[in-house]
Amino acid sequence: MKPVRRLTLVLAFALGLPALAKQPTLFTNHYDPAADTPKLDAEKAVVFDPVGRWTYAHHPTLAFFKGCLYAAFSNGPAGEDEPGQRILLSRSENFTDWSEPEVLLEPGAGDYGQPEILTPGGLKVIGDSLVLYYTVNDNDGTSNRRLDPTLHAIVTRDGLEWSDPIRLSLRVFPCHSPLTLSDGRILLTGNTLVYYTDDPSGTGRWNRCRMELPEFQDGAITFDQVRPSLCEGALLEHPDGQVFCLLRSTGKTYDGYLWQMQSADGGRSWSSPVKSRFTDNNTKSFFGRLPDGRCFYVGTPDTTHPGERWPLVLALSDDGYDYDRTWILSDDRYAQQYRGRWKGGEYGYPYAILHDGYVYVILSRRKERIEVIRIETEALK
Repeated sequence: MKPVRRLTLVLAFALGLPALAKQPTLFTNHYDPAADTPKLDAEKAVVFDPVGRWTYAHHPTLAFFKGCLYAAFSNGPAGEDEPGQRILLSRSENFTDWSEPEVLLEPGAGDYGQPEILTPGGLKVIGDSLVLYYTVNDNDGTSNRRLDPTLHAIVTRDGLEWSDPIRLSLRVFPCHSPLTLSDGRILLTGNTLVYYTDDPSGTGRWNRCRMELPEFQDGAITFDQVRPSLCEGALLEHPDGQVFCLLRSTGKTYDGYLWQMQSADGGRSWSSPVKSRFTDNNTKSFFGRLPDGRCFYVGTPDTTHPGERWPLVLALSDDGYDYDRTWILSDDRYAQQYRGRWKGGEYGYPYAILHDGYVYVILSRRKERIEVIRIETEALK
């Protein structure tokens, strides 16, 4: 037995964690940049274009609530995660026409002489309410450090009047809107740490899940001592009952593939991440389930030019592991209009919902424009 495996088993036994899980079936895709991939006939709508001094828009999320589509996203003067970043909200009754985005949340005064930074973490319909999760972050104006990040939530029952902020006291930037499992448990994740709640409101007590390697929180360690930098996990409840988190590899350890970790107990404990066979262009991905039970993926799997995040692809899988049917969902280009910190990437942070026979995907375009794309589920037969 290799030393790191022995150490992990000792830690797991001592801390009451589950023993090392059997290596999972690896998620695999078949995207080939040289192939003639068919393109879906998708509809598009623009939610926000950069205007005035507010030229940055990103972190999009989408929900359908009481007859309307709701889109929320971050909005800043120039670049990503800069002081003064706020959250905007827009509505549509027909997908095509969207209301003028309104300021839903304004940042307050920070503790370091700079305005706070607000980052949406997902819109979610829970019961008869719509919940917006968001992180309040601080900055000293001299570095990129994220100081004192804290998750909050606001709630509405009619889509118009929102509650006062509810402090959830988690130090996390959710990757996507939380996932509700088939048994009602709600999960959220930012990076490799996962949290869960059994409170049906989604705004009560949240619990931190257990990891096989509790001392390593900012990435993953494997038996060959590789420690990639992993972030922005996408959660999926697999048809076989397991829950998976597919993680983006980034930074100096970017390797062109998603990494995956699994839970066999409803998200309470998780295995160490392992490298999948699913290619990724260093961005967020989305995984979900169609009404007929098949699994689908939306993302940018072309690794030809890392960071370009093009084209946007939708892929399907019958077994939830092998995504062997692939379409181009969108491949048009958007010309960036304004400079800004960390801007770039053609299709940014896609997030999808299902409603009334459609798959809706919201995303940012070079972190300036917010678009929604939809495709009929019948087109995916």
